[in-house]
Amino acid sequence: MEWIEASRAKANDATVLFQAKHQITQHSVNAEWMDAMGRYDKKYPNKTAKTWEKFKLCITDFNTRVVFKPDAYGRQKSYLQERVKPYDLSAKEWSL
Repeated sequence: MEWIEASRAKANDATVLFQAKHQITQHSVNAEWMDAMGRYDKKYPNKTAKTWEKFKLCITDFNTRVVFKPDAYGRQKSYLQERVKPYDLSAKEWSL
């Protein structure tokens, strides 16, 4: 019985997650998010509903293509090297 109720909640949870992601992203990031959903819809033309499975795949695609680009580590390292470390932070705290 609990499994059936949890399965029914997945559809509502997915709708809320899609709405939340759309609300928190703005400008070019929102366009990237919409692109991730469009890429999914092109790959799976018969599965365009906003389901939990679609959200998992879209958010993974978005994170790997937009948030954590291949040069993310290099950009972070150069950022730390170019900025002055605040005096009240240790080097370890600054790098974290």
